[in-house]
Amino acid sequence: MPRGIRNHNPGNVRWDGRTQWQGMTGADELSFIVFGGPEWGIRAGIRDLLTGFRRDDEDTIREIITEWAPPSENDTASYIASVSQRTGFGPDEELEPTAANLERLFEAIIWHENGQQPYQYWVIAKGVQLALA
Repeated sequence: MPRGIRNHNPGNVRWDGRTQWQGMTGADELSFIVFGGPEWGIRAGIRDLLTGFRRDDEDTIREIITEWAPPSENDTASYIASVSQRTGFGPDEELEPTAANLERLFEAIIWHENGQQPYQYWVIAKGVQLALA
């Protein structure tokens, strides 16, 4: 089972050693956060994305994924192509952080991070709702 699914952290958000995320139950040996349920891990990932939208003006898949999965650690170009293909958004298309866009974007991130997307629609929607509340 992929780490992100096992940890209920399908975006593989790392712990910074300070932030106590809602639903967090700990961190694994590589500092990936462990959550009590997938909706909390999805919430954390969405909150991270929203920070990029709001503070860093990251509003395209290229900008979002380059920050999320930097080339120093990932095949970022492949990640951008994967998310673009799964969402139907162009890599340089400006996106609004609406609930619908965040759901599509994060579902594609889950696929790329884990090689699967095992969650029913309502789980992702619940994580987005928690993040936007």
